[in-house]
Amino acid sequence: MSLPADRREWSPDDWKLLRNRKAFISVESGQETSETVSQWNGLVPADFAIKATGRSTEKSPGFTDEITFIDRRLDAPYEATRDDAFVALLTINELTKPEVETRLCRSSIGNSDLSFLPLRGSLWGELRTEFGDVEIDRHFARLPETFAAFEALLF
Repeated sequence: MSLPADRREWSPDDWKLLRNRKAFISVESGQETSETVSQWNGLVPADFAIKATGRSTEKSPGFTDEITFIDRRLDAPYEATRDDAFVALLTINELTKPEVETRLCRSSIGNSDLSFLPLRGSLWGELRTEFGDVEIDRHFARLPETFAAFEALLF
């Protein structure tokens, strides 16, 4: 259930695992929201698909994405920085809970792209039952609501 702690010991297959788009959402600074939405929709059941609609706002920076999930909507509070890719993912996570919770794969911290795992809330519960909260949290970090808290999680 875990990769070697020392990345120098990782095999090519270990690296491929984190970048497997059939298992994880891969997000890097500057990534377009449409790419994150596409990856999300490729991993979750069709009835949990999301969509993002760009629109203008009067607040700086002058644009946002309205993200829709089932019958709920939430605006991604962009700052017009390369970190907006992570803001979009945090917004998606807040919008889709409790049906689907996305967590950060801690093994990807330090990479240029970060890996995230969206699972049904019930499946996270099954994993916690089987492996325990400590073990799950050791490998998959819950996502905070704000980018500042997310950034603190990384450093």
